[in-house]
Amino acid sequence: MKSNLSHAIIKTLCYAEVFSYPLTFLELHKYLIYYKKVSKQELLLELHAVKDILVQQGEYLTFKNMVHLSKIRRERNKESRRKYKIAILIANLLSYIPSIKLIGISGSLSMFNSKTDDDIDFFFITSKNTLWITRLVVTTLLVCFKQKRDRVHAITKDRICLNMFLSEQNLSLPSSSRSLYTAHEVSQLKIIYVKDQMDKQFLSANKWALNYLPNAFKYEKQIVETVKFSSFVMFPFELIAFGLQYAYMKKRITNERIGLNFAMFHPRKSKEIIQDIYGLKVAYRLHAYGLQKNVSQKHHEMFVN
Repeated sequence: MKSNLSHAIIKTLCYAEVFSYPLTFLELHKYLIYYKKVSKQELLLELHAVKDILVQQGEYLTFKNMVHLSKIRRERNKESRRKYKIAILIANLLSYIPSIKLIGISGSLSMFNSKTDDDIDFFFITSKNTLWITRLVVTTLLVCFKQKRDRVHAITKDRICLNMFLSEQNLSLPSSSRSLYTAHEVSQLKIIYVKDQMDKQFLSANKWALNYLPNAFKYEKQIVETVKFSSFVMFPFELIAFGLQYAYMKKRITNERIGLNFAMFHPRKSKEIIQDIYGLKVAYRLHAYGLQKNVSQKHHEMFVN
């Protein structure tokens, strides 16, 4: 009888399979979908229990009928390195904006898993009362340099998608947004620029992600600095910037989440689609390997549904 840890290995590889992304052993450990931390030694021993359904090709682990994914990952890695150079150039330019405290890459490029026509997802944390002012400046610069992704046109290759903005006063993702998908987004975030240890503050504020991926990262409780007087001065201008941009976007809003201290732009229901596909893959694999009846109900509800 396979243990729950065996199920966790299968589920983790199923999630990666959604993205055609075979995992290295270290990645399998980091992104293990489980209810508690597991050491590398424990995981290595458990891999022997499922060795009959897995294959290792080079450094990558996947299911036996998915060996072609290794080639896909290598090809996308090469493409992602090209896109990453573009992201670095753009981030270096934007880092001169004083209100920006963190710039990160999210989405497929954060895992070096981009396809040729993919855009580049950027994630920002701004100082207090400057989120919408900052977004206006960032958008203006990217439009001037013809680097911003336009949701109207089909061409997205190498364009910058302003995926998410958070204010330093609102770093924790809302409870309604928390899921396995967003836990991955938090833990996969690739930091390009940071100041005031904002990366550590972000992870500390989103430690809930460890309920899904307990090995994903370590965090330290951060001491929040006293808000500077300048942030209060900026508040009226921030309200104006928010009002103008919200009025422009109002008729176009679909699945986006927008507030004074956050802006999350997801025009497609990526989270729901991915989690549905993941659930189907898990159900298929566990049934195919005769493990479905051994899955603990709590574990099944938390990570499949």
